[in-house]
Amino acid sequence: MPFPTIPTVASGDLNSDTTSPASTTHTFTNLSSLRGNAGPQAGDLLIAICVQYGAATAGNQYSSWGASFSEILDDSLSTGTGVGALGIAYKIASGSESGTFTVTSANSFKSVQFLMRIPAATWHGTTIPEVQAATRATGLAADPGSFNPSWAAEDTLLISVAGQTETSTTGSPPVISTPPTNYSNQLIVARIADAVGDITAAVAFRQLNADSDDVGLWTGTNLTRGNGIATVIAVRPAPTPPGMHRKVRRGHRFLTMR
Repeated sequence: MPFPTIPTVASGDLNSDTTSPASTTHTFTNLSSLRGNAGPQAGDLLIAICVQYGAATAGNQYSSWGASFSEILDDSLSTGTGVGALGIAYKIASGSESGTFTVTSANSFKSVQFLMRIPAATWHGTTIPEVQAATRATGLAADPGSFNPSWAAEDTLLISVAGQTETSTTGSPPVISTPPTNYSNQLIVARIADAVGDITAAVAFRQLNADSDDVGLWTGTNLTRGNGIATVIAVRPAPTPPGMHRKVRRGHRFLTMR
């Protein structure tokens, strides 16, 4: 079976929003805007991501995801501002989705929101996305390290998520510019202003058949003026129909499987 389809801005399946000024309410793009303004179809996988400047509630920053999204990551620290927080949720579309929706944060911060759609025929349909715990770094981009989804080597879609906070206004602001090696179709959202409390964030994609992937770093400039946060999401491909053959990677060999 083919890899899950990479969502792109051009296709209308990858959108972004920002929350500024700081708020506890973070709004996502109108669901009807997906699929080139045609809206989701039944069985499509929808993924919502909120990359936030900070937190003050460990592991319990996000709540009340709208539009019946189910949370799969709430990665936040109790040590406060400038360290970043990540909330990720998913939904299997009914085909009747429309309107904007929100997620609530326990504390008031600026954020960047991403919303994406992966077509029903290209992803597994029942196995939900898996996500790695967030990695943080002080004064540089965060390196999420190697990620190994539970289904091992299949035609997986990997999604790299990164954010860079702004904790100082000395010099030029932090800028994210280039995704990790082998990742593409990036969407980079710049900060609203050059101010402490702002955040820039980005997503990029890779289709890979392997047991794991060491994603690597996003690159940019002036990253010492803030802190990095990063994670990886894995989307499992559609199952192989009975009687068909597929090739899976085991080490350096490819084995033909029914």
